[in-house]
Amino acid sequence: MKVSSKEFKTKVIVTCHDSERVIAEDWLTNQGFSPIKELQYASNEFWIEAEKCVMVILSGQEIIASSELDAAREFIEQNSINMKILDDEYFAPSIEATEILEYPTCVKFQTNEIGAYVLVYTLKVKAGFKAVGWSKR
Repeated sequence: MKVSSKEFKTKVIVTCHDSERVIAEDWLTNQGFSPIKELQYASNEFWIEAEKCVMVILSGQEIIASSELDAAREFIEQNSINMKILDDEYFAPSIEATEILEYPTCVKFQTNEIGAYVLVYTLKVKAGFKAVGWSKR
């Protein structure tokens, strides 16, 4: 038996004054969250509950390299990711923190689709870094 993917949900609750509601909703959307519940209190305070789901596709192969970038690049080469990934001097990948406790960092690659990215999740191990899975954002 093999686990091929894991879904992670992040829920947040944002409170703001009614006059800041549009700004708060825009911020949530820009962070990848979708509002699921909104309440307005008599005091003009607004309460927004939002969530973000990330499906991480796991690899059964252990890919270990000396750097996060090398591990992520090798991971992409060895796995069939059906997206055109841009990786050159103009579209350099970046290392970013994630909201997933199990996978705290990822390497973010831009794709040829406008606004679409491939995230390769990495873990620090004794021998360097291990790429474990990927998702699309």
